[in-house]
Parts: sequence; structure tokens; C-alpha cells
Amino acid sequence: REEGRQGHEGREEGGRGRRRSGGGGRRRDARRAQGMVKAYLRYSADRALGIITSRECNVVLDRTGKLALSGAVEAICVWNLRQGALVRELKTARASERVTRLCVKSGPRPVVAAGYSDGAVRLWDYEDAQVLQTFQGHRSGVSCLAFDAASHYLASGAN
Repeated sequence: REEGRQGHEGREEGGRGRRRSGGGGRRRDARRAQGMVKAYLRYSADRALGIITSRECNVVLDRTGKLALSGAVEAICVWNLRQGALVRELKTARASERVTRLCVKSGPRPVVAAGYSDGAVRLWDYEDAQVLQTFQGHRSGVSCLAFDAASHYLASGAN
């Protein structure tokens, strides 16, 4: 062990293994940080997706399986799955309540039922981005929605 220590000490005294004083390490760190900044610059805001879905809302597929609908805070986002692009956003003019639940109606017409945190349920035509009907009846946020097998009835529940 002592031989190893002497050899190590000898190297330090001889100048090998010693750190150079000066800004070499700082320059290297600055270049590394500059490279990181350049890497982040290629991700610009115009290429960002934004909010894809809220954590308290489910994601549903349309009847064709080509579109996905997700609650994104106060709006419903309609996404093209093949392109990975936002097709449209369904939002009322004075939207302030969060979307909590979605359910797609089967059949030829593109209808989605959306439950909101204020207890409202809206039926949307998601191709024309129009509200077809609004129901008020729950005192708290809608936690479940379901159409019957024939899509004639819609059941909703709240906490």
C-alpha cells in the first residue's frame, strides 16, 4: 500500500494528474451549456401541441376510429390519429367549466356527449363544432356518461 501511495504522490509532484488552474473547466461547461441552449431552440412554440387532454377527463374514439376526442380543460379537442394533428376545438363562447367526461354516440351522426364540472351535459356535433343541446341537472361535476345500445337514451351521473 505504501508503494502505491508513494507512486501516487510522485505523480502529483511530477505534475501529472494535477488540475490546471485557469478557466479550462469553466469554458468547457459554458460550451456544453451553449450546446444545450441550441438544442432547445429547435423546439419552437409554433410546433408545440399545447394541452392534449386534462387528467380528469377520458379520451374516446369516434365511430370510424380515425378521430380521438379529449377534454382539454374547458374545450374538447378533436384529433386526427393518423396525422397526429388537432382537427378542431369544441368550446362555447363563455366556457369556464372543465370538461370531465366524454361519450360518443353510435350511429351515422357525429355526436359526442360532454359532462362538465358545473354539472352541465352538452351534446356536440363534433364535425360542425355546434352545440345541439344543453342539459342542466347535476349539482356537482359529471363523473359518468353512457348512451344505451340504440343511442336513444343518455344516462349521466355526478358525485
